[in-house]
Amino acid sequence: MVDLPESSANYPAAVRQIDSGEFATGGDPTKPPNEQLLTLANRTAFLKAQVDALAAAIKGLTIGEEVQEHSDTLDAIAGLNLIVDKFIGTDSAGAIALKSVPTISVAILQDFKSSFAGEGNTTDWIKRDLNDQQETGTSFCTLNPDSTFSLPAGNYLVIARVPGTMVDKHQARLVNNTDGINYKGSSTQTLTAAAVSGQSITTDSWVFATFGITAGKTFQIEHRIYDTIIDRSLGAEVGSGLGEVYTQVVIVKLG
Repeated sequence: MVDLPESSANYPAAVRQIDSGEFATGGDPTKPPNEQLLTLANRTAFLKAQVDALAAAIKGLTIGEEVQEHSDTLDAIAGLNLIVDKFIGTDSAGAIALKSVPTISVAILQDFKSSFAGEGNTTDWIKRDLNDQQETGTSFCTLNPDSTFSLPAGNYLVIARVPGTMVDKHQARLVNNTDGINYKGSSTQTLTAAAVSGQSITTDSWVFATFGITAGKTFQIEHRIYDTIIDRSLGAEVGSGLGEVYTQVVIVKLG
């Protein structure tokens, strides 16, 4: 018995229906039913060829070698005891290790006063008062009695708001006292002290700074003003009974 001459070269689009009046013809693959059987055989052969090619491609990836190549990594991962709030990462040497989930801690420093902010002077940069501290997350910031603040090694985002009342033009800055680095604040302007009799207008200079430090550093907020008004150049009081808040500093420790 001779086999049908099946081919895997292509996938036949259709299997022809045997019409009424047609008769089975043996020995001829172009006549029913051999024609229909060959079409189905060709489809099967085509699909088998595709599967074989895919299997060969996968085998070509040398899966055994890939697994062997990464066996140390797999063993390291298998040896880890998973802990809440930890994820699998690498240490500084590139070895597999459990890492802590990154956290964000925030400190807010403020100049809190019962009434006036102060007059200041126009001769040089003024260190702004900071005397109130709030924190959330891990404690990291130290507010010192002299209105400076200390930060440990890490990466930071610092935002500061510094008000000026009737001081003409003014600008704030964040100063890294340890390294002598200044982070400039926005240039702004209000009216001069004599511009509006009996009135006061306040504007803010904003500081936005990001930096990383590898050791502890000490910082302060400074302010440069160009005119003064009695008691309130550094911020006008409201008198609501809640107390007055003037300079504010938000410090975000990243990681």
